[in-house]
Amino acid sequence: MKSLIAITASAVLVSCAAVGPDYTPPQIQLPQHYAFLNSAELENAAFERWWTVYNDAALNQYMDQGLTRNLNIKIAQERLVEAQAQYRAAAPGAAQASGSAGLQALRRQAGAHSEIATLNANYVFDLFGGFSRRREQALAQLEATSYSEQTVRLAYQAELVAAYIDARFFQASIAIANRSIRNRNETLKLIEQRREVNEATELENSRAVAELALQRANIPAFEIGFNANAVRLATLLAAPSAQIVSELRKSYDGIPIPRKGFQPGVPANLLRNRPDILTAERTLAAQMAAVGVSEAQLYPSLSIGGSIRIDADNSLQVGPAINIPVLDRPRLLANRDAAVSRARQAELQWQVEVRDAIGEVEEVLSRQQNRLKEIKSLRKASRSYRRLNTLSRDVFGLGATTLFEMLDAEDDLTQTDTRLAQAHRAYATAIAELAVATGRGARVGEASAAKPVQTAAITPVSN
Repeated sequence: MKSLIAITASAVLVSCAAVGPDYTPPQIQLPQHYAFLNSAELENAAFERWWTVYNDAALNQYMDQGLTRNLNIKIAQERLVEAQAQYRAAAPGAAQASGSAGLQALRRQAGAHSEIATLNANYVFDLFGGFSRRREQALAQLEATSYSEQTVRLAYQAELVAAYIDARFFQASIAIANRSIRNRNETLKLIEQRREVNEATELENSRAVAELALQRANIPAFEIGFNANAVRLATLLAAPSAQIVSELRKSYDGIPIPRKGFQPGVPANLLRNRPDILTAERTLAAQMAAVGVSEAQLYPSLSIGGSIRIDADNSLQVGPAINIPVLDRPRLLANRDAAVSRARQAELQWQVEVRDAIGEVEEVLSRQQNRLKEIKSLRKASRSYRRLNTLSRDVFGLGATTLFEMLDAEDDLTQTDTRLAQAHRAYATAIAELAVATGRGARVGEASAAKPVQTAAITPVSN
């Protein structure tokens, strides 16, 4: 018994050490600011309800509904529940101890019967930290799953806003086409009036009729685009399509244009605000812990087990056992080397995620700024063409210009306003893309906050 106590005490003391590498945050050199904009650091981005900058009540309502209904988010949340259960299973007591109890009834030939109760238990000492590394791995996987759920949440926000903006764009296109149709109907009335006094020709009338028919031909394509995005919205909201179509038609007030944009912060902010980058870092931490798990399997393991049997001959058996990997050592070494390689891959993947995220923000910033310039120029052109169209109509009524010049002015106005609507759509979409690219909104509607983790070390460099 004394030897058993000595072995057990020694095992407890040794179990404080853990083999394998300790996790340290990865390092990466990052620029001090983005190429297309220099802004201050970005704080608390994950809690921003960024879509409210559009000042659109319908969009706000849809987002609130969607974040609680979306099935992809619910699936991600269930994955988080699964990861939490796996973390509990890796708890020291749960992972190292095992046992069972049983009851058996026996009937003999003479009619006598007996009952046997057994209790078996086993405890494995964490001599080289394999169990502690496994729990460390489970915690990192739990955190990675939590950030993955936030990534799904961001993707949903981006998809819903894009569908909403596209639906409003097609409604705007329909409104522009209908305005052009009304103007061309007025033109036909003017032609009819001039034909009554022989001041208009059949050629002019045919041209006006053809132009009107072409404008009407544009409506079905715009309706198709609107309906497709209304259905897309309904799918994202898990709502009836007819309901969303009706609501969009009743609440139309143009393409939602933000009054202000977002500051992107600095590239280093992405390391704590982008959930996909945080997922990659936690995955790296899990793979580093897995190296320790595979390393511990190369060393001897010590366990203590026992059994109690209660019957006519009560018995108690208890004793330690040591297991030394010998024949399977080549396989365990190969497993350890594979774990090391997976950790290296995870670190490289983290670097890829960081670089891709910076490039994504840079690209969106460029699009956003150039779309603003385009909108300013198109607004100026639209005002001029609207003035020209009014003057052409007045002059045509006086017979001082040709029908073709008036129709050209109408065409120029319609095309310019259509391009302006496209630019508004692109700018509004770029605003949403920048919000998502900088990690805004990742934790809005989250059931529980993710546990804080170590952040990556950053070495700023000049652009």
